Amino acid sequence: MIQRALRPLTLLSLLALFGLNCEKTIYTTDTEWPSFAVRPHVSAVTDTSVTIVFRTNEACRFLLQLGVTTDYDTALADSELAETHQVHLNQLESWTSYHYRVAIYDAEDNGPVFSADSTFRTLHNEWSYLREGWKAFATQYYGGARDFFNLARTLNPTNAEILTALAWVQIKDDSLAAALQRLHEIRQYYPFLPVALTAEAYIRLLQDSVQQTIDLCQSVLTGQPEWSYPLNPHIGYPLLRFMLAQAYFHLELFAQAQAQLDLIWPANGLDPNWPATWQVNGQDYSAYELALIAAISYLPTVAGFVI
Repeated sequence: MIQRALRPLTLLSLLALFGLNCEKTIYTTDTEWPSFAVRPHVSAVTDTSVTIVFRTNEACRFLLQLGVTTDYDTALADSELAETHQVHLNQLESWTSYHYRVAIYDAEDNGPVFSADSTFRTLHNEWSYLREGWKAFATQYYGGARDFFNLARTLNPTNAEILTALAWVQIKDDSLAAALQRLHEIRQYYPFLPVALTAEAYIRLLQDSVQQTIDLCQSVLTGQPEWSYPLNPHIGYPLLRFMLAQAYFHLELFAQAQAQLDLIWPANGLDPNWPATWQVNGQDYSAYELALIAAISYLPTVAGFVI
C-alpha cells in the first residue's frame, strides 16, 4: 500500500474546495445634495390657513420657515423622509401677507437646500374687514371705514364690536341720534363694552351732557385705567382722560380737570398759583383757566391721538 502524506489545508485551498469566490465590497457615502423636483407653492388658502406642497428628487425631511417678514419668526420641521410633501398651517391672521421658504435634507443629512422666498396672503373675514376699517378710520377716511365695517357686518351681522364701529362712523357723519340709538341697542346685550362706552361718552360730550360723559368715562377707567382699543390706537384711556378733563372744566371743577391733564401730560407745568406757568405751546395766558383749557385742547397733539 502506498501512503501519501496529507498536506495541510490552507485558506486558499479551503476556498477552492468549497467553491467559494471572494469579491471586494466597497461602501460609498451619498454626498450629493438633494433638489426640488417641484418648488414649494400654495395649493389652498383661507382666511386663517394655508396648504403648501412641493416634491423633492429623493426622500427628504424638511424645515419650513414662515413669517410676516423674511426674518421668518416661525418654523415647522418634519423628520419623515418622503419625496412628496404637504404642509397645512392653521391659526394665521386673516388678510395678512406671509413670507415662507423651505429647507430640505436627504437621508444622509446633505443640506440644507433652500427654496427661494415666496409669499401668500390669507383671505378676508369679518375681523380683517373690521381691522382694515379701523385703519381707514384712523386716517380720517371715514367713507372707506364704513365700507369695510359694512362688509364685516355682512359676515357677522350681530357682532357688537362691528356695530360699535359703525356707530363711530355715524358720529363722524354727525348722525349722533342714529349712533346713540345703535349704542343703546348694543348696551342691552353688552353693557360693559369699553369701545361702545367711549363712543357714547364722546356723543354726550358733544351734546354738553357732561355728567353723563363723566359717568361713562369713569365706568371704563375704574376697571381698566390704561385701557386701549387694539384695533384703533386713537381710542383708549388718553381719549377718555381728555374727555374727562373737558367735562370737569365745563363744570368749573378745575382741580379735577388739571388732575386728568396731569395723568396724560405730566410735563404740562401749569400751576394755578404761579402765573409764570400759564403758558401753553409757547403762548402766555392772563388767567389760569384760559391756560388750562388751552392745555386741554392741546392734549391730543401731545398724546398723539386724533378725535
